[in-house]
Amino acid sequence: MFNATIPITQRDTGYNGQAIVKVQYQKNFGSQAYFRVYGYTYYSNYIGTGPISSWQPITGYDSGDYELSSHTRGISASFNDQINAQNLLELQASYVTATSLRMNNTQMFNNADSFAVLVNPHDLTSGTCYTAPTTATGAAAPTSCNPGNWGTSPATSATFLSLAANYTCNTTPGCNPATVNPNAASYTCGGVTCAFYTVENGAWAEYNAVKPVFTGYSITDQFKPNDKLNVDVGLRLDSYQFTGGQHQLRSRSKLLVRGFQRRHVLQHPDATTPRQDATRPHRAGRKPAVLQRGRSVGGHQHAKRLGPAVHL
Repeated sequence: MFNATIPITQRDTGYNGQAIVKVQYQKNFGSQAYFRVYGYTYYSNYIGTGPISSWQPITGYDSGDYELSSHTRGISASFNDQINAQNLLELQASYVTATSLRMNNTQMFNNADSFAVLVNPHDLTSGTCYTAPTTATGAAAPTSCNPGNWGTSPATSATFLSLAANYTCNTTPGCNPATVNPNAASYTCGGVTCAFYTVENGAWAEYNAVKPVFTGYSITDQFKPNDKLNVDVGLRLDSYQFTGGQHQLRSRSKLLVRGFQRRHVLQHPDATTPRQDATRPHRAGRKPAVLQRGRSVGGHQHAKRLGPAVHL
């Protein structure tokens, strides 16, 4: 039952599942040559559900919600031809990829509790958010949309709405929402009435969706000039590529990305290391930092291997 007390005898659980399907076809060309191709799909998962472990004050068995799954697909084709008594020729090509997901869900710990930020509703792409004053009305102070600030003193962070506060208030008889979250209409942001802009949906997790793509090509010849000598000569090309998750920047993402760029500048136009600027405008001789998708979440790692093989 949702929102009910978990029984004290309830144990945390982990699940493992897997399944594989393979299809193969072979075409013979006489008694000395054949072509073979096969494809397969392999699915595996590990699901850990540990609500008890998540909240007890001792070492637990599992995380609250850990989901790891991989759907691997591959195809391989080969052609073999016994050209003559001395030479066996083999051509081979393969392709393997996978759709993988690793998610450690920590939503139950309210990591994404702050879901909407105070902004100027007519300026949603500048990366500027606002801090509500401590008074009931007045002008909100501009600051960074990202954690931290632009070096103002005292330090100020943007004002966010709280999901937990809203939920608690809505389920508490007689609670006034205005007492748990600030009223945006009471403040001005950049000379206009402020508004709260939704930038989170409540979901929160360590998320990894790296996609591997492996390809391989080879040609080999087994050369046997006599019964005492056997020479294997081959050439093989392997390619290993990892591609991170591709994410489209929606309007709310652009606000946060622009906030990152405004908060960080490069030390010099030719520099590559971002640093935090202590002032709001970019200083002379510097340029905004470029937020790029890193290799682990949105870039590429690509390696090739080419080499001969000789066996006597």
